[in-house]
Amino acid sequence: MAAVPTRNAHDPSLDPRSNDRRKIRRPVRYEVVKHAAIRSALVLLVAVVAACSIEPERGEAPRAATETTKTTASRSETTSTTVSRPASFEVALRLRELSPRVAEPVAIATRAGTEDFFVASRTGRVTRLTRRVRYDRQNRKLVADPIQGPTFGTLTRRPTTEDALGGLVSIAFSFDGRKLYSSEVAEGSLVVRVHEVEEDRVDSRSETRLFELEVEDVSRAGGWLTIGRDGFLYVGVGDGGPSGERSGAPSDESSLLGSLLRIDPEVPVEGTPFSIPASNPWVRKGGAAPALWLKGVRLPWRFSFDRERGDLWLVDVGDRVQEINHLPADDGAGRGGNLGWPRVEGRAPEGTELPVGYREPIHVLETQGGCRIVGGFPYRGRAIPELVGTYVFSDTCSGVLRGLYVSGGDEVTVEPLNVGTLTGGIATFAEDRSGELFVATVDGRIFALERA
Repeated sequence: MAAVPTRNAHDPSLDPRSNDRRKIRRPVRYEVVKHAAIRSALVLLVAVVAACSIEPERGEAPRAATETTKTTASRSETTSTTVSRPASFEVALRLRELSPRVAEPVAIATRAGTEDFFVASRTGRVTRLTRRVRYDRQNRKLVADPIQGPTFGTLTRRPTTEDALGGLVSIAFSFDGRKLYSSEVAEGSLVVRVHEVEEDRVDSRSETRLFELEVEDVSRAGGWLTIGRDGFLYVGVGDGGPSGERSGAPSDESSLLGSLLRIDPEVPVEGTPFSIPASNPWVRKGGAAPALWLKGVRLPWRFSFDRERGDLWLVDVGDRVQEINHLPADDGAGRGGNLGWPRVEGRAPEGTELPVGYREPIHVLETQGGCRIVGGFPYRGRAIPELVGTYVFSDTCSGVLRGLYVSGGDEVTVEPLNVGTLTGGIATFAEDRSGELFVATVDGRIFALERA
């Protein structure tokens, strides 16, 4: 396995997390007079004022007026209780198809300075979808629909593997849009590259290999890329196999496998195409790989940062179960944490010896056949206020969009969204610069998630 350079570099101290949350306004108490009739009327008035004046916290979806008995899972136990059902699951939604099909989509990226989408296909092609504004007569509003344009670039030069996780895996643009990062799984390795971007396409002559990791099982290589709000590149790396076995790499702090990495490709150092942020948790620990951000994952299959709060949402495809991990920004967004694999899968049974820094998943699903959970985003757009703060996700088989909502008491509600089921599975999600969500299916269709 090729080693990732362990040099320290600058620490730009960029931490634009915002934890601003409005407090719930309490209803004003009115002094009632002694007369029984007036007192009764005022009590009724106070009740109405209380019902109307309490506002949800910022980023919290409004609650529906009706209550229903639901099973809600906290971070440590599952209990049955009567809770007010989040409006996220009541609001009627629709999926509006946007453009011609794109073959084998794996990722959709946005770029600074444009509203266009850039769709990566497993075969290595990146297609630019230009968003054109038009008037929607039926809904009486302006909408921006993507129109398929020319190829933005072809990033892979080697034949892809036959495995569904082989080939081009992910793309992400730098903050300024001048560089494009890509990851590819092929020939027993995970390769991460950087490409210079010209006005209308990738400069094919500018490719630089950031690093390469050897893996025994390419279906567990990972490779998802995301630029964090701190401007650094986060790389999800699977445990690499071997097939059918539990790898010990996620427990080994000297190994980059089974980890989330954090590097700075904008600042090369001493001939190396990237540097290590000085604030990485393992930088000063002897024998540990300084590029590590967190450990203990099997196959991190999509992760994203909450654009408003900075929380990290990471989906991990396990052997028996699949996890959704919510790592709040005010607790470091997973910094130095361990998600448990291979010692713990899902929620740890009582008495289990937990790894140092263990973080329990917020939700666990059983693995069914070859279906993989596909992580999305917490909704932060303006078009569907009822959905704000709800984490939207799906899987590669069912075509059902689901939501995960965390209430103020750490109660977790997970239900299908009130939207039709798509034929075939979901390949990936996208978030535009306004926080609206989009979905790409395995068969290449792209949809906007909208209010019905």
